[in-house]
Amino acid sequence: MSKNIFTIFCLIFLALSNVLADVEEGGQPGAFLRMGLGTEAMAMGRAYTAVASDATALYWNPAGLAFAKQLAVHATSMRLPWDRQGQQLAFAVPLGPRGTLAAGWLHLTIDDIEARNRTGALDDYFSSMESAYFVSYGFFLHPTVSFGASAKWIQQTLYDHAAKGAGFDMGILYQMHPHVRLGFTLKDLSTRIRWNTDSETIETYPLRLHAGVLFFKQNFPFHLSLEYRKIHNQTGSLHAGLQYALWPGLTVCAGLDNSEWALGGQMDLPLKQVDIRLGYALGKDPLSDDYVHRFSLQVAHQIKRRKSFSAIRDEVNQDREPYEQIVRKQDVDREKYIQVIKISEKYSQYGIVNRGKIHGLEPGQDLILYRLIATSDMENIRQILIGVLEVVRVGEREATVQAVHMRKGFLLQVGDLCRLKRE
Repeated sequence: MSKNIFTIFCLIFLALSNVLADVEEGGQPGAFLRMGLGTEAMAMGRAYTAVASDATALYWNPAGLAFAKQLAVHATSMRLPWDRQGQQLAFAVPLGPRGTLAAGWLHLTIDDIEARNRTGALDDYFSSMESAYFVSYGFFLHPTVSFGASAKWIQQTLYDHAAKGAGFDMGILYQMHPHVRLGFTLKDLSTRIRWNTDSETIETYPLRLHAGVLFFKQNFPFHLSLEYRKIHNQTGSLHAGLQYALWPGLTVCAGLDNSEWALGGQMDLPLKQVDIRLGYALGKDPLSDDYVHRFSLQVAHQIKRRKSFSAIRDEVNQDREPYEQIVRKQDVDREKYIQVIKISEKYSQYGIVNRGKIHGLEPGQDLILYRLIATSDMENIRQILIGVLEVVRVGEREATVQAVHMRKGFLLQVGDLCRLKRE
């Protein structure tokens, strides 16, 4: 089923590419839209089409928004050669288990541009501004296939002239193997702007096709991303990125951006209510031969969806798993369960479990919590469902959890066992 869905969308992508390949060459307008968004992607050589899974996915591949589980705001700032300044914002709102809505803003300005008359004398100063506003949505078509689309409104000013127009992006992600993810995007579909000149000049943005693959493996801290990019009527380019989890909360990245190196990293600063991520990237500016420093800040908060403990218990019973049962001690394999290994001294509802990102845990997931109690004959064990934990922060090999629904009379303890709640 998932392969059929993926094949259909690939055929649609190819058909659109062939149809639009016959339009007249649009030159190279919209260069500021090809500068990228965020720092992690830039540090990975812009090989991010198969990687994006947070608010910045609205730019790189809107299909990645389907994986965004947190309410998040992402901001990037950069100072570029030729007195250019760039600001970028992305905002993601999960709407349910199948999708996420996002909005974004890309902005580039050049101030104090000299205007000279025919004799070369300084006559005036003016500025140039380019902005793009995105509205995007990504959702799951199948547990292994997600699709997303972005609509964007573009505005530009140059001296006393202005232009505006609209365009679209679309993307797809396919988890073809537990350790391999494919991503495709078509960018600047039917993207045009019209200038308010006497001739009402229309600029058509060139179509762009990006195809990427992400390789990752459990219990291995490296992620490798490869990507091929093609701009209409131009030679394609190759990009590669490597991400390494140095230790929980600190990730370093390196990449090749069409033969130019890039590097950077991210640091997570978890707080009680929100997660803060600081990012940095050093990479070459696509419009010049200079390297550019980029800085980013992301603030994320998990959206809570509370249910009563009885409702959770009823859902577990629907899975035909008993609320309480007697099992033989030798039949209990603790290694198959996620285990609580530490409890916060200050906040007893928070703990740490022995599974993390490399085991597939993600913020927002629910864990069914069990307590094992020895029976009087010491040969059997009572396995009792005592509550539900929510994953609030994920490291590479460990995760922080919060007890959100607990059976009356029970508190979180070291040694409690849990498993992922079935959707």
